[in-house]
Amino acid sequence: MRVGVSYLLVAPAGADGQPTASPFPRALASWHKHDNVRVLPDTSASVDLTEAQCKAKGGQFTNETSWMLHAWIWKDSPTGVFSPTNPLIK
Repeated sequence: MRVGVSYLLVAPAGADGQPTASPFPRALASWHKHDNVRVLPDTSASVDLTEAQCKAKGGQFTNETSWMLHAWIWKDSPTGVFSPTNPLIK
């Protein structure tokens, strides 16, 4: 099911805790990073695996992602199009 898209950006953090370069207006964009991301070969994510368990299953473990911005374009988010999370997605 498609619910939105994510944009990734590699840039240093500025004094305001946001990336120094952004293609989106700061008033709209809420850039953030995710820690300890686990993605298994079937593209599912599992938060209950350790890094070693994830890799043993052939998964990809990432300590910290690049800057990320979500755009909820197929499933509206009550917290806004560019909100970091969508409470309607389980």
